[in-house]
Amino acid sequence: DNKTTMKQNASIFALNSLLSSRQVYNISQLIQEDVLQQMHLFTTFGELAQKADSSDGELRKPFQSLQFLVRDWFNGDEFPFGADGGKAYLSSVLQEDDPDLAQELK
Repeated sequence: DNKTTMKQNASIFALNSLLSSRQVYNISQLIQEDVLQQMHLFTTFGELAQKADSSDGELRKPFQSLQFLVRDWFNGDEFPFGADGGKAYLSSVLQEDDPDLAQELK
């Protein structure tokens, strides 16, 4: 939302990541670059938390399960509703944006 800061969002997401095995990132209409930047920040934070928590030094996934929920979707002709259309859409978003950012998020 427009009222919470990036730091507040990151703190909420991080706390939720520690408590939950599944993350659902709720987005309105499109996955835009700011969402990818937030995911990069959250992923980096998650990796740091995993390193700090790991006694064996092994790097683990920052999230057990991460799912994007794009609500109010209006592009059903190009990318159909459901998991398959969503995967195709996410792949197209990651290919179009900054390749370095896309690779880090993959």
